Amino acid sequence: MKVDPGTEIEYNTMELELAGTFAGFEKGTVFTLSNGQRWKVVSGSYSCGPDPRVKKVRVKPGVLGSFFLEFERVKTQAKVKLVK
Repeated sequence: MKVDPGTEIEYNTMELELAGTFAGFEKGTVFTLSNGQRWKVVSGSYSCGPDPRVKKVRVKPGVLGSFFLEFERVKTQAKVKLVK
């Protein structure tokens, strides 16, 4: 799909579930979500052991085409990019 310059694009926040067990993240970690999308961490980190209580995530748009993952029960978010 091509978009002409000046075209306004609106992104919505999505609320989904992780397809696996949450065990923290660092640059390079890839998360698969319940809709099949895969998101790779490009910035941020959070250390913990496997935590099966963390299932819900929010994909939130940022500025200039950036996206962030917010995890339930975790106060730190990860800057991510969609993996094809």
